[in-house]
Amino acid sequence: MRKWRAVTLLREHLDLTRIEVIVVDNDSADESVQYLREQVDIKLVERQAEPGNVAHARGFDLGLDAVRSKYVLLIHTDTFIHSAGMLDMLT
Repeated sequence: MRKWRAVTLLREHLDLTRIEVIVVDNDSADESVQYLREQVDIKLVERQAEPGNVAHARGFDLGLDAVRSKYVLLIHTDTFIHSAGMLDMLT
C-alpha cells in the first residue's frame, strides 16, 4: 500500500541491522497503527492527537526522545529512500 511505501523502501534499500527505525504515529484513524504494531523491525511510538499546528513537532520530539544512536535522520512518511548508499553518505 502507498501509505507504507516509506517503510517498504527502507527495508528494500537499507540494511536495517545497521540502523534503528523509529516510527511516530500521530493517532492515525485508519489501519496504519495496527500495521505498524505488527512490524518487528521498527520501534513504534504512539501519541494521541492534539489540535493545532504543533502535531508534527510534538511527534518529532517524541521520536527524538526514543533515539539512542549517535546520528539521527528525521523523515516524513512522504520521503522515499531509493539509495542503498545513503547511510554511508550520512556517517
